[in-house]
Parts: sequence; C-alpha cells; structure tokens
Amino acid sequence: MTDADDSTGRARRLLSLGYLPVQSQFMNQDEENRRRSEVAQAAYFKAEHEGFPPGQALRHWLEAELDLFPEDHIHVPESLEEG
Repeated sequence: MTDADDSTGRARRLLSLGYLPVQSQFMNQDEENRRRSEVAQAAYFKAEHEGFPPGQALRHWLEAELDLFPEDHIHVPESLEEG
C-alpha cells in the first residue's frame, strides 16, 4: 500500500465515520474567505508534497480542513451509524 492509498483511505474513513465540516452560520464573509484561502493553500502544499497525484484534490482539501480547523468538524461514532 502506498502513502497515497493510505491517505485516500483516511479521507474515505473520515467521511464514512461522520467527520463532517460544520460551517458556522455566524461566520462573516471575510472570515469565510480567509479560512477558505488557508485551506486551499494547505491542500496545495499537501498535493505538492505528494507530487500532485491525480484524483486526490478532495482528499487534500478535507485533510487540510480537518488539520486547520478540527473544532469545526463533528464526529458521529460508528455505533450510532449502525443503529
């Protein structure tokens, strides 16, 4: 398994396990734009570090978002998903 395969699996697990971005309704447009710019830059650097593998943009974005703003994500435990 390559690092890219492992990272893709991580992104899929994050989504499947309920790690979802939560956007505050109280965030103003300037703050939203600033955060989006930070995530875009972090995602770019992740892609650059991996040699820009095709088909990984979403994974890079989600990982960057989670790395930068973990408090803005919720986690739904697997036990609640199965019910």
